[in-house]
Amino acid sequence: MKRILSIFLIISMLLSPISAFAKYQEVYFQDIKIGLESMARNALSVSLNGDYLVDGAFFPSGSILNLSISNGLVSFNGKTYQELSLVPVGEGSWIRIISGTKSAKYLGRMSFKAVNNLILPINILNIEDYLKGVVPREMSDSFPLEALKAQAVAARCYALSNIGKHRIDGYDLCDTVHCQVYGGYDETKANSIRAVEETKGIIMTYGGRIISAYFSASNGGWTEASGNPWTSQLPYLIAKEDTFDTYIWPENPVVLTVIDIDSRLKAKNILGPNDRFLRIDLNSIVRNNSGRIARMDVVYLDQNGLEVIKTLTKEQPRTAFSFRSALYDVTYDAATDTYTFIGKGYGHGVGMSQIGARNRALAGQRFDEILKFYYDGAQIESLNSKLILLNTNKDKFLIGEEITANPIIESSSIDNLLFKYELYKGDTLLIGGEYSKNIDFKYQLQEEGEYTLKAYIRNVYSSKDYDDYREVKFNVYRSISGVNVILDKNTVYEKKPVNISVLTEGGSDRIAYKIEVYKDENLVYGQDFNYVNSIAFVPQEIGEYVVKAEVKDELQPENVLSYELKFNVVKEPVSRGSSFKLKKGMKDIRIKTLQGALNTLLYNIGTPTGYFGDKTYNAVVDYQKKKGLKATGIVDENLYNMILKDAKTFNALKLTYKRVLRLNVKGDDVKRLQNALNKLGYNVQVNGIFDAKTVSVVKKLQKDNRMVIDGVVGKAVVNKINILLAEKIKREKDVPNDNNEGVSRGNLSEQQVNISRVLKKGMEGNDVKALQSALLRLGYLQQSAVTGYFGSITETAVKSFQRDKGLYADGIAGKATLEKLGFKF
Repeated sequence: MKRILSIFLIISMLLSPISAFAKYQEVYFQDIKIGLESMARNALSVSLNGDYLVDGAFFPSGSILNLSISNGLVSFNGKTYQELSLVPVGEGSWIRIISGTKSAKYLGRMSFKAVNNLILPINILNIEDYLKGVVPREMSDSFPLEALKAQAVAARCYALSNIGKHRIDGYDLCDTVHCQVYGGYDETKANSIRAVEETKGIIMTYGGRIISAYFSASNGGWTEASGNPWTSQLPYLIAKEDTFDTYIWPENPVVLTVIDIDSRLKAKNILGPNDRFLRIDLNSIVRNNSGRIARMDVVYLDQNGLEVIKTLTKEQPRTAFSFRSALYDVTYDAATDTYTFIGKGYGHGVGMSQIGARNRALAGQRFDEILKFYYDGAQIESLNSKLILLNTNKDKFLIGEEITANPIIESSSIDNLLFKYELYKGDTLLIGGEYSKNIDFKYQLQEEGEYTLKAYIRNVYSSKDYDDYREVKFNVYRSISGVNVILDKNTVYEKKPVNISVLTEGGSDRIAYKIEVYKDENLVYGQDFNYVNSIAFVPQEIGEYVVKAEVKDELQPENVLSYELKFNVVKEPVSRGSSFKLKKGMKDIRIKTLQGALNTLLYNIGTPTGYFGDKTYNAVVDYQKKKGLKATGIVDENLYNMILKDAKTFNALKLTYKRVLRLNVKGDDVKRLQNALNKLGYNVQVNGIFDAKTVSVVKKLQKDNRMVIDGVVGKAVVNKINILLAEKIKREKDVPNDNNEGVSRGNLSEQQVNISRVLKKGMEGNDVKALQSALLRLGYLQQSAVTGYFGSITETAVKSFQRDKGLYADGIAGKATLEKLGFKF
């Protein structure tokens, strides 16, 4: 069904006109060149945020470049250039240009060209980043999002249909009103940036051609047909009523004397300096369907004293008088010899009204509805293709099974798309093909592990690495090949809890376990199939018991494996100890915890299984040697706690690579680095600032370890620091004692520990830890459960203790329970 959906989305998009794409897709995916005419000056200051190549030479983030004009060329660092290029080294970089009192940030590449004895910056960037600097200059960022999105689409149409307008000057568009006002990147204009991102690649076409998406501030209630103020009548720019634009001139009424009008007409070169305005022929006024004045006669005396008629047409009824629009009424008062004008609208009124768009958005209209009103009959299409979803046949597999994947794509031209897949096992790339027309992916899985499948799409005209991307993660497992049942105690005592666990070789993370306990062939405990692999069982009498376990994997539900284990329950002796020994050949839940801790300490013994094999043995021996202990390979309780403690210490100190750290970088990751350096004996202040002292210390570390000495912390340095930290921690001789977090191993009644509150599920603290330690010594808990957090396991242990002591078994450690455990309350 998902595959059918994928094809349906593609076909449904193909049914719309696509001729625009043959012409405009190639242009869209190329970088656009913007001549920053408003920033041209004979001297510029440029600051770098991010690393850049300046004329091929590396300049780090924070550098300041001072450019000037010398003999008609750009001068920088003692050299002169006809054109100087700046190219960012990585993503996320930007520069700030200071030109006199003006200052602006810019993304992308930059070229500085000597033109007419000035330095002209030329910004080279993708069109979407360009639009992020256009939309907030053409429309207020405070306008509703849907209005801003409509503005973004209109601006995109203008840019694409006017590419090369300044080709003779060496760029595509300028940054002034001659093209579109472009002010660079301002991250505070969040609404405008979002509007561009959410309309990425969307354009409007009519008859297979991109439209001229004209707009003005206000149409005063009526849009204007393009043929009225200008030459060409475009079919999608027609006159019609717009009830969402009610803007009137704020200066209404405008009263002008004959002298005022004479001055205005001469300022616009409608009249010559020796001409004299006489009157407006009100009977000559002709209006368009929109109500705007299309024709008006102005009568004046020329320099020879002859009465002449000047007919104002097209935009002249607006521009000749310096009015906001041509949508006005005019009357004449003979008594005062003045004309009164009352008007509506602001601008030519063709296409989208920005005020109308705002009001329509406030009324709940979407950007596409807004655009369809103002550009009558235009089609809204996308130059971009979107990879909506990456489908796989499953998300969990067994070795030998085949994964198949296909994307759900929204595209107006599937024929122009290329596809690429990458398959990773962990961080290792297994398949990394080239782009092709092949939309589907197949692969037979041979190894267990965690996998990531990444899918990329790219338009054939695109110069980017990819236009859209999705990834899915999945796991591959071995089939269950063996089952075992283990107890957490070597000796099981009557009326004392024992944890019974079922372990498997292989299988997924969705294995169901059925556990039953029999005595004398009678069922005394039963757990039907669920996903919990262990139970807490309290035998009520001595004798022989049988555990019967069955397991099945949801990936192979028909394959049920079983195992039986017999064990004896005896009377508890007077002496009760809790020490244990883990050694080669054993299986135990604690071994799994041990293996996890050894992995944390960088022993890399593989996935914890609970089986004490050669890799675990070798890691334990190595650890004992580094601690100065006898290398037996056997783990007792002291050594077990020691390894877990060191793993916890390392976890608190180890570094995670997120970004390159260098001079002047700030953050918590810098503070963590400084803590790690101090742990290794390199003295540095922990202030979270990668200052000169930190650079010096990093260089010392790099020198000591025969690394490249640059004072920069990248992935290699992070890995080396982690290795050094692990080694240092493993060699430290602060061996913990055997007193189990300070709680006496003597008789409970001898404890002098005070607990001042009732302890129950959900609480945490040292008093909880003391409670758990007491339960551990009495055999109700395992060492791994002594965490200081009162969870379900602790609650179960408390209930078992309460039952054994004849207390009310509610799992809450109150006064009676705590005193039975030897605590003062």
